[in-house]
Amino acid sequence: MFKIQSKINQKQKKVFFIYNDDIKYLQWLSDNKKYTQSRILLTDIQQIQSNYTLKNRDPKKLFYIQSSKYKLLLEFFSENDKITFQQGLNFFIEKAQEIEIIEKQQDQIKYMAKNLFLNADTDGNRQLDYQEIFQLLKSLQISINDKYLRQIFKQFDINKNGQIEQEELVFIIRDISKKIELQEIFNKYSLSGFMMPEQYQQFLSKEQKEQVPINKVHEIFKSICLDNNQQNLKIEFYQFSNLIFNENNNILNPMEQEIHQVKFIFYLQVIILKDMDHPLTDYFINSSHNTYLMSNQLIGQSSIQAYINAFQKGCRCVELDCWDGANDEPTVYHGYTLTSKLLFKDILNCVNEYGFKYSQYPIILSLENHCTIKYQKKMAQYMQDILKEKLYIVPLNWEQLNDYKSPNQLRNMVIVKNKGKVDKIYSNIEEISDSDNENNCIKRKIQQQQELQKVKQQQYQQEQQKLKNDFQEEQEKIKQQQQQQQYLSQKDDKTINKLLQEQQRIKTQSSKELDEYDDRLQKNSKKNNIKKQKQIKECIELLRVTSLFGCHMRIEDTQKRCWQISSIDESKVEKLLTTKPKELVDINKQAFTRVYPGGLRIDSSNYNPINGFLSGSQIIALNFQTNDFFLLLYLSIFQQNGDIKCGFVLKPQYMLKYEKNPQYPFMMSQVRKIIKIKVISASQLIYENQDSDIMDPYVEVSVWGSELDRENNQTKITNYVNNNGFHPIFEDNEFTFQFVCPEIAQVIFKVKDSDYGKDVTIGQFAIPVNCIRQGYRIVQLRNSQLNFFQNSFILVHIQIIDQ
Repeated sequence: MFKIQSKINQKQKKVFFIYNDDIKYLQWLSDNKKYTQSRILLTDIQQIQSNYTLKNRDPKKLFYIQSSKYKLLLEFFSENDKITFQQGLNFFIEKAQEIEIIEKQQDQIKYMAKNLFLNADTDGNRQLDYQEIFQLLKSLQISINDKYLRQIFKQFDINKNGQIEQEELVFIIRDISKKIELQEIFNKYSLSGFMMPEQYQQFLSKEQKEQVPINKVHEIFKSICLDNNQQNLKIEFYQFSNLIFNENNNILNPMEQEIHQVKFIFYLQVIILKDMDHPLTDYFINSSHNTYLMSNQLIGQSSIQAYINAFQKGCRCVELDCWDGANDEPTVYHGYTLTSKLLFKDILNCVNEYGFKYSQYPIILSLENHCTIKYQKKMAQYMQDILKEKLYIVPLNWEQLNDYKSPNQLRNMVIVKNKGKVDKIYSNIEEISDSDNENNCIKRKIQQQQELQKVKQQQYQQEQQKLKNDFQEEQEKIKQQQQQQQYLSQKDDKTINKLLQEQQRIKTQSSKELDEYDDRLQKNSKKNNIKKQKQIKECIELLRVTSLFGCHMRIEDTQKRCWQISSIDESKVEKLLTTKPKELVDINKQAFTRVYPGGLRIDSSNYNPINGFLSGSQIIALNFQTNDFFLLLYLSIFQQNGDIKCGFVLKPQYMLKYEKNPQYPFMMSQVRKIIKIKVISASQLIYENQDSDIMDPYVEVSVWGSELDRENNQTKITNYVNNNGFHPIFEDNEFTFQFVCPEIAQVIFKVKDSDYGKDVTIGQFAIPVNCIRQGYRIVQLRNSQLNFFQNSFILVHIQIIDQ
């Protein structure tokens, strides 16, 4: 028995959770919500936080649950109650996931009907009345009228009680879901309405281009057949349809990638990661920009939750913009803006707790360090105290090492990226003391005052001279002073020389104005000297916990070490790919490059990541807080290796450090792969807004990749189908795409609704070309948050021709 808060400022209520024997929902009793609106699907739970932070609340008693639709914040009477609840919840989540996998494989339609029934049963009486069935079918994007609905009740209300029960709904869904577009291919490989294991094996070989041993086919049939007798194994048409419209028949093929090894188990596909033993420079690393932000870069909220969200999407390189903060605490925020601030130590605690929850491979902390020595020391101490043995330290023999460690060698390790030089870590160079800095500062101030006085006297002496001579002489003197004193520019980037020119233009001759100029120059010098002092300081404590060292990008530098990393923006990558593509790829074989968004993207929009991949840059940082199309493209690349959550993908062969005689396909024009795509049908297309009208869907297929691959492949679209989002079947169509650089290219599927003035994207999916499977495959669609829809697919037929 515990308390719940649906909103932070809302009055707390005592609630009871109940056990449901079907193990599907976390269900609680609510006074003002319907039965179906006070529960969370166990398999839809995306995040659990056991130590949620809330002002004036004990975090040891708080527990946070988030699904795709709900956020639940619980406060327990005691910490022990919370621990007991969490243990029970984890048990039921695991159990629900196991049941879901088995039920899906045994009978996809029955599984779907069961879920639909539970969602439609708003009063919890385990029966659906006329209105509930109407709303259910409407939510499935089925155009329905009163006559059709009465016909459904007449045909499927077996016990004639005016209600539809769960088993009766299964028959309804099976009837309206019949995949007639598969009938022809089923008839080709079946006999008398049944398909035997040998016939299914033949279908897999000829149509799907998969060689599966007959004993494995028997295992598949046993898992879905009611009669498990070896002699009677056979499947009907609806069971064959289930095998096609099954997540294991996804278009994404991990077996095509060298870094995957797949153990074929029908009801559970186990992906075993391998080839994670290359140097870290040989991998694309899932990376985030301004990770701390939840929205834009001007007034957006900073949140620890943003880091957790990034980790859930497979991010392995997160960014921390570090500044001196209040109470001697280093803080993280977007400097010189109104974004909120986070404590540096809180982010480290988040990394420690959540960083390796979704992937065991290393995390890179990309520091944008604006802190003074005092705060840098504290940052270093926090990293040692919180991360402890997880903190990767540069080895003593670093000079003898030509390669960075591999992802396997760096499991559960944290790499710190910071400015500095690796050779200073173990040097005897002592840090400048605070007293030395103060003495040097005083000396500099005296010298500056003397120089300023000289300038002032010279200006007074020249008051009577002609303006032209005055201008030329003063310009020369100030130039000399700039060279000697190395004065820095003001905030508006005007040099002292330009300030003097401005004074001359307005014909400054009075001593008052010169005094004002003098004061202005002194203030500017003071600010610049403070800035200069910050620039020259290096905190040895922070350097010694750093293992990636920032340096300037010099494309001609062939001696870069594996410990070095350069940061360049999106426009710089594009320019280098145009002027020096081979050199850019080669330099990324020996050291790291980080690509980040251009400075004008204050709305946290994303850039096209394809150029980053073409360059071989390891860290291509995108704004994870913005779920736009380019983030879809980006995350698609990381599907290749144990889903996106792994966070590492081996770069193409020609980009690897020790590849001999590499061929650079993006520098060629020869077509190396042809893919023919036939879009057949779609299933259960739904709007995220359930109140939307029934759609008129069509499918758009496009290509993103190298410049040549984009030019060679125009976007293709199918016909649209009127008033049918549940099961639209498209007319015969086949689209052909040609690829020069298939290693980087992607195919994008979008389902759109042609009803609106501007066609709206319903669902989408992106896939790397080299991961596409042949045959009859399903494309599982993602929503606007880039999460998968449940049971929402496109059915396609794929043919691949390697040149």
